[in-house]
Amino acid sequence: MPEINFIRSSKHIPRSAVMYEPSIVIILQGKKIGTMGERLFIYDKMNILP
Repeated sequence: MPEINFIRSSKHIPRSAVMYEPSIVIILQGKKIGTMGERLFIYDKMNILP
């Protein structure tokens, strides 16, 4: 792999407009909430990308 990026956060980050490159996201603890328009996506230990 030419490049590996790590992103770590230990606190809530307010919602903002961001577009990520296609990637694999591994959540080790907690959850990630994404939105697209009015649609809400929750990623945690019980939910993965539909």
